[in-house]
Amino acid sequence: MRSAPPQVPAASSIAARLSKLPTIPAIGILLFALIVVSWAGNSAAAAPLPIPPGYSSEIIHVKFQDGTDVDLPQMVLSPGLRNAAASITRLFSLPTQKLNEMRARGRNRSGKTLSDLNLWFQITLQPGTDTAAFIENLRGLANVEIVEPAPLPAPPPAITPNFTANQGYLDAAPGGIDARYSWTIPGGSGSGVKIYDVEYSWHQTHEDLSKANGIPLLLEPGDSADDPFDDDNHGTAVLGEMIADNDTKGVTGISWSSDIGLAPANTVNLGYNPANAILLAADDGAAGDVILIEQQASVCGKLCDATQDGCGPSEVSSSIFAAIQTAVANGFVVVEAAGNGGENLDNQAACGNIFDRSVRDSGAIIVGAGRPPSSGADRQRESFSSYGSRVDVQGWGSGVMTTGYGLFYTNPDDPTDPDFWYIATFNGTSSASPIVAGAAANLQGIALDRFGAPLTSSQMRTLLVETGSPQLGDTTQHIGPRPNLREAIAQLVIEDDTPPSCVLTRVIAGPPTQLQITTQDTGSGLDEINVLVATNATVSIPPFSTGTTDPVLVTATKINQSQAARVNLEVIDVNGNITTCDPVITQTIRQDGQPVSETLSGIPQAESKVTVRNGNPGVSQLDIKVNGTTFRVSGLRNNQEKTIDVSSAMVEGDNTFILTAYGKPGSYATILIHD
Repeated sequence: MRSAPPQVPAASSIAARLSKLPTIPAIGILLFALIVVSWAGNSAAAAPLPIPPGYSSEIIHVKFQDGTDVDLPQMVLSPGLRNAAASITRLFSLPTQKLNEMRARGRNRSGKTLSDLNLWFQITLQPGTDTAAFIENLRGLANVEIVEPAPLPAPPPAITPNFTANQGYLDAAPGGIDARYSWTIPGGSGSGVKIYDVEYSWHQTHEDLSKANGIPLLLEPGDSADDPFDDDNHGTAVLGEMIADNDTKGVTGISWSSDIGLAPANTVNLGYNPANAILLAADDGAAGDVILIEQQASVCGKLCDATQDGCGPSEVSSSIFAAIQTAVANGFVVVEAAGNGGENLDNQAACGNIFDRSVRDSGAIIVGAGRPPSSGADRQRESFSSYGSRVDVQGWGSGVMTTGYGLFYTNPDDPTDPDFWYIATFNGTSSASPIVAGAAANLQGIALDRFGAPLTSSQMRTLLVETGSPQLGDTTQHIGPRPNLREAIAQLVIEDDTPPSCVLTRVIAGPPTQLQITTQDTGSGLDEINVLVATNATVSIPPFSTGTTDPVLVTATKINQSQAARVNLEVIDVNGNITTCDPVITQTIRQDGQPVSETLSGIPQAESKVTVRNGNPGVSQLDIKVNGTTFRVSGLRNNQEKTIDVSSAMVEGDNTFILTAYGKPGSYATILIHD
């Protein structure tokens, strides 16, 4: 981090540089339902419905019925419609065979019926065409299933910030998502996972975004990104939350080990087409990767514009819904913003049943905006967040520290250089959704490490909901819980009821005498190693990552070399299985010409083996009396090791051993009682 922030910019400067989630002004749900009925029916309406604000009067999206021959799509249209169309192009730019493979693979993985994306087309109308009449005539064709005017991109609004200088969303739950804890778990920083961001643009050369620096955008050959608002701060802020470098400067991303993919929602050749961006991400990635959709749309009969009123999930658009559904069916985890319109998505009078997951579920994880702890109303719905039963989880909706904008910090040498810009007040469902995408990526990394396979989007959604920190305040305005990675990781376990192993593997005669004990769990992995008893010994447990399946070597060192040492370890795996390393006891016996006896009590029944490791010079004989029964070990040679099984004399509970050694003056032996 830089040592001191610059002077806070003026409000006008702030308004010019800070923004919320990019909007997709889309037709409201009630109106949307009426239009679909009108377009899909067989009888003409009395008068064409006008094109709603926020939708194109020049470009139409159409899906033909299954079975329609679309090799020459213009021939599907009547002559009058054909003459009014300047061009008819496929909505999705991937090749036909690729889309067929994606559909078949998704159908096989999910068992769900998926839309044939090859049947979606974009019609650009001739100048002067009556768009509403064209739609009315198009919907009258028997081979037309869906007709929608294409959505237009809308500018993100400016917000006056409140500055905060920390990344509390990384902290322990319930205030944060406990990302710092997840980093201690193998895979828990998102390793092996790629996150795709569907945005307008990004400042890829930011000093804290090395993962984004130089990577090519996901585009068709010859195409290029076209940010209609010429402001890359929003995308830069989103990336900072997720994949900012884990170093000594700036901020740290939730999933700093993840790779990043950048899918522009608006391009020179295709215009505004977030559905295609989602498909390009799904084609580029692999099952288990995460796709974040940083877009929103008009819902429930209201216009999503610069005021943010009426903004909801972008999957209200049928083409976007179909793209999400296909990506989810192909194993991707899709995270989608709920939108900043404050809309009740359960209001069926306004919204219909389009957000009723029992009727229409894309499989995406929809994210609302909750207030952070610093607000004094932690986990309560931000007033602008859309809400309802279809919203799954929440992230911080304000006070988010990340890259971009330059409202918290700029380089004192050149305040205009965006490579060094930071903000402490990024907000909206824009800031909430990357937090959830990062949480999903970290859990996916752990799943890949533990299971060798990723979670499905449905499994991820359930895991985040069931383990999250509950929503507070008015829970009838549902935005769901905030992710709690520690609790989610605890549930992300391998089916394993085998306890870990704990084995004495080496004795170093010394002095000082040392015992080396190997602990390991090859199932769910180690969670804890606790010292229950350490008599006349110091115990050293090396640091290890929770969930590790590698062996962990514990060392016990005797303090007084002439007395017995006891060590008792408790070893617990991630699934809660416990092994107790019952006391390992060592005794060095030195001779001065007379037999030397040592009495040891409280030996558990499991410790039924006695190993003699003779010294040089070593003792010649050892008598082991267990509960009155004597086992004699004679004829011992220097440096000889011998193990005796005394289980026949052991009883339940505590046992008493009397060890008597014979030998020449100065002779000695190390005696181990173990299981």
